[in-house]
Amino acid sequence: MNTTDNTAADPVQVDRSAHVRAMMWPLIWDVGLAIGVYYGLKLVGATDYLALLAASVVSAGRLVWVAIRDRRIDPFALFLFLVFALGLALTFFTGDIRLALAKDSATSGLAGLVFLISCVIRRPLAYYASLRFAGPKGEAGVRAQWDEPEVRRRWYLASTVWGVGLLLEASTRVWVIYHLPLDLAVALSNGVMVVVFTLLITWTIRSAKRAVAG
Repeated sequence: MNTTDNTAADPVQVDRSAHVRAMMWPLIWDVGLAIGVYYGLKLVGATDYLALLAASVVSAGRLVWVAIRDRRIDPFALFLFLVFALGLALTFFTGDIRLALAKDSATSGLAGLVFLISCVIRRPLAYYASLRFAGPKGEAGVRAQWDEPEVRRRWYLASTVWGVGLLLEASTRVWVIYHLPLDLAVALSNGVMVVVFTLLITWTIRSAKRAVAG
């Protein structure tokens, strides 16, 4: 008598879950580590300069480690390092309170421009992010997917969405900073950043899951 074990895990679903986890872990390391250091230091009272310096050092260390491991400079890790380095430079040279508050908007705006420019110069930044998410063992598969129009379209779409989203976040925060009382501007500026990044990350995760399931 043949029986079917309904409690057995669906191999396809297991593979999809593993693929999503493989995509998310590099994101956590590349983005979450540096950002976690920055906000962790801010939480304990560190200055913007010290927090950005530490985040830049962490980002640079990650870049060097990936370069040594893979024997190449990773464009996505380099991009993250440059974003933090710009914020560090702006923090160091500004003495104006509102300008210091607006520095994060400048880095977000730069990031948005890089995402959009990457769509017209060679390959979109989301493609390089996918290489990072895939890891050394999955790079060959990601590179092969470049020849698939649907996958390529998703990379361009993701880069465009992040580029537009970051530019909107930057412009909104600048308006808030220079048109509202300073105390209110600080709270609303951080609120705008949290909301926009939450929406972008949520959209990215859901898009990745739909792509894997598709």
